[in-house]
Amino acid sequence: MGIQRDIKILIAIGICALAFNLTAQELKTVDVLSTKEGSVWKGTVTEITNDGYYLMETVSGLNLRLHESEVKNVRQHWVGLRKYDKPYSFKEEGFYQTIELSLLANDNAGGLSATYSAGHRFSRWIGIGGGTGITGFDMGRGKNVIPLFVEARGFFLSEKVSPYYALRVGYGFALKNDVNNIDEAKGGYLFNPQLGVRFGGGSAVSYYMGIGLHLQEATYSSMWPFSEGVSVDKYLFKRYEFKFGITF
Repeated sequence: MGIQRDIKILIAIGICALAFNLTAQELKTVDVLSTKEGSVWKGTVTEITNDGYYLMETVSGLNLRLHESEVKNVRQHWVGLRKYDKPYSFKEEGFYQTIELSLLANDNAGGLSATYSAGHRFSRWIGIGGGTGITGFDMGRGKNVIPLFVEARGFFLSEKVSPYYALRVGYGFALKNDVNNIDEAKGGYLFNPQLGVRFGGGSAVSYYMGIGLHLQEATYSSMWPFSEGVSVDKYLFKRYEFKFGITF
């Protein structure tokens, strides 16, 4: 039941991101015309005539006709969102790479993760790849894992701002740690779905932010000083992830 709840949370956030993007697509530009006398008019320049007149319909419905000798400049502003200068040119097919940093957290502990992955995009909907990195599940307690995973990832829209999904599955190699008296370590499976939003949409580097659910199995054995006893702790780490990454 807990995993089902977590997946529902991720789906809800993905739907919100999609709704935000669809709203952004409806935003429009407005022309701002400034006269040499100091007046400023906002609306739409509908025509510039051959004899040098600007025809403008203002936001209040007024129709203006101003000669270019009266006009100081005309600028175009986006309403509610900054204007992107470059057109959409995100590479939807071909080789890709990602570098990703994650903050891990639950009610009792926090951690960090850094990963690298590479693969091939068959379309914007699906790319297949694999990667590795390092993950620390409990800060300062030495419970570290090197993941080895395969992934599937894709993007929902051919836009500069697009929701994305990713799913990573694989194996995590648990690490010994002498400082924290971890003498033996055994890894286990990992499962890592994520949802988020990609920004940029350029042909070079784009970045993304998202959340995920990170499940990792691991076992750590410790032999404490001045004792012949050995403690064996088997974990199924369950952490929420807050991700920031770049893809290129």
